[in-house]
Amino acid sequence: MPKGIRNLFTIIRNDNFASGELSSREVHLLVLLLMHCNPQRDGGEFICWPSNAMLAKAMNLSESQVWRVAKGLEAKGFISRKVEPAPGGRKRRFMLNRSRVSCEQRATSR
Repeated sequence: MPKGIRNLFTIIRNDNFASGELSSREVHLLVLLLMHCNPQRDGGEFICWPSNAMLAKAMNLSESQVWRVAKGLEAKGFISRKVEPAPGGRKRRFMLNRSRVSCEQRATSR
């Protein structure tokens, strides 16, 4: 679990899934991305940058399979991805589309 969000939980409205538009892998990736977003830290935006290796391990997939699932979510308008050059490689961010992902995060009382 990323630092700073241990006491948060995410509520995802059923209408995100009721249409059957998303595959089980897309739902899994979307939930993982939501778990790594912290809008309180990021000015209300749902932005995250988990590594491909972490996502692949959590989903029991290869990194290229995770990338294909992300492409599907992007094509359906749930996320957008931004890849930028960075020292030693690339920096990738996921931005969740708030108009497609009906969710909220709340702090627990702990």
